[in-house]
Amino acid sequence: ETRADVDFVPGKGITEIRLAVNAAIPGIGEDDFQRIAEEAKKGCPVSQALASVPSITLQASLNG
Repeated sequence: ETRADVDFVPGKGITEIRLAVNAAIPGIGEDDFQRIAEEAKKGCPVSQALASVPSITLQASLNG
């Protein structure tokens, strides 16, 4: 499950994007999950297109 909360300020545009990812992946550890989630954020074509946004944060939670 992935959610993106976006702040938009008229006259300035998008000022912040907060990504939240929740996943249940059997056999993966927290450190590997965080690394993979961060790599996915950096490699995402949408994130790359929005690179001018001052703040894009990621909260990744591994369930299970």
